[in-house]
Amino acid sequence: MKSSNEILNIIICRFPDQKNNIKQLFDESDSFGLLCRDYYDCIMMLEKLKISENKHCDILKEYQILVEEIEDEILERILN
Repeated sequence: MKSSNEILNIIICRFPDQKNNIKQLFDESDSFGLLCRDYYDCIMMLEKLKISENKHCDILKEYQILVEEIEDEILERILN
């Protein structure tokens, strides 16, 4: 099971200049926390797919797109 610290670390590594905003939003907003958890889950799945032997090309591409979409949403929430 993932901890809040693991989830936060992944998000902060992606947006290091927004560390304080990320922590504040994560603590104060349930919907932002869920968004961060979804991002974490997608990143973990993407890593598993990248190391799998058959590469699951279509699924890999879908997860890459999903990660980008979630990153955009996270950034939008951080900057507003």
